[in-house]
Amino acid sequence: MIGAYRVHAALRAAGTDSRMLVIRKLTDDPAVSEPLGARGRATVRAVRFWAKRRARWGARADPTGMRSLGLVAHGLGRAAAAAGADVIHLHWVGGEAMGLAEIARLPGPVVWTARDMWPFSGAEHFSDDGRYRNGYADGPVDIDRRTWQRKARLWRGFKPHFIAASQWMATELAASALFGEAPCTVIPNTLDPAVFAPGSGEDARAALGLPAGPLILFGAIGGAADPRKGGDLLADALHRLAGLGHRPVLAVFGGPAPPGLPMPTIELGPIRDPARLALAYRAADVFVAPSRLESFGNVAIEAQACGTPAVAFRTSGLIDAVADPARLAPAFDTAALAAIMAGLLDAPPDPAAIRAATLARVAPDIVAARHIALYAALRAGRQVALTR
Repeated sequence: MIGAYRVHAALRAAGTDSRMLVIRKLTDDPAVSEPLGARGRATVRAVRFWAKRRARWGARADPTGMRSLGLVAHGLGRAAAAAGADVIHLHWVGGEAMGLAEIARLPGPVVWTARDMWPFSGAEHFSDDGRYRNGYADGPVDIDRRTWQRKARLWRGFKPHFIAASQWMATELAASALFGEAPCTVIPNTLDPAVFAPGSGEDARAALGLPAGPLILFGAIGGAADPRKGGDLLADALHRLAGLGHRPVLAVFGGPAPPGLPMPTIELGPIRDPARLALAYRAADVFVAPSRLESFGNVAIEAQACGTPAVAFRTSGLIDAVADPARLAPAFDTAALAAIMAGLLDAPPDPAAIRAATLARVAPDIVAARHIALYAALRAGRQVALTR
């Protein structure tokens, strides 16, 4: 999980002895370990495969959406408890990484960063119908309701302190039937400012094989294929942008581009190397995040740290991620989004100012200091001032 590792790295850079337990290690960091080993990892994969099929069969809404059931305890919680940590900090524990009962048995204090809506929803990781607000009292008796009921039963005495990356996520948590009374602190995600930094756009385009001239960048896991990422809204906004006399190249990473666009399109495919991703941000004149729903918007802060303006709709976590409120269009108003993009193409803003405004909120030292202060307060049993 990129967001979790970035917090871990920021904490270690600040002098905190952070240790990270994962199912699958993707870094050579000696402070990250796989307590379950290869055998445990294979078991998690098998359970995940079964649970995915079970969740799809039992879902009534959005059957292809991601769901986690939390049925099996693999031992990650036991390993965390045995580590003797002052604070246990959960991040994303979906994908059958931990069982619900296993989570409930964690010794406190426990901090939990809500990377999506799963901690307070049913089986689904993002909810479009808001049933988590009334405990799934309405609608069908489906896998989401049954998972929520299991959470309500197993987590009755479980009292974590939540972190939300955005005010929107904190508000949704507060509105939930499961954890509406739980304490929550808003702390944004962070990044590596040495990697995501401004540089020559011309050199970046040459390195990626992109043409000269105006360029808009769109990137998301799954690209335009995921309805929540707003590929259809982007397509409409780009048609409107063409009507305003702008036909920039559109570069897309992470998945396919929307079909039928009025300008040249280049698909960069998945980009897993952070340095190459930073090149893509530097190559762009504008980064667009047309999502309907985001817990925060890491791609927006990454682009802005590279000095590239990010534009989005005024919705969900993107409200916190986009540094300049003037670059937020009213929710799903594609004409307004097109007008903002046109204005940025006509009058490019100062990259240094964009970066400074972003790092003032998400720089690693700032984010680490807020985590450390929260941990210290919880260890001392002090009341924590809530920010939500």
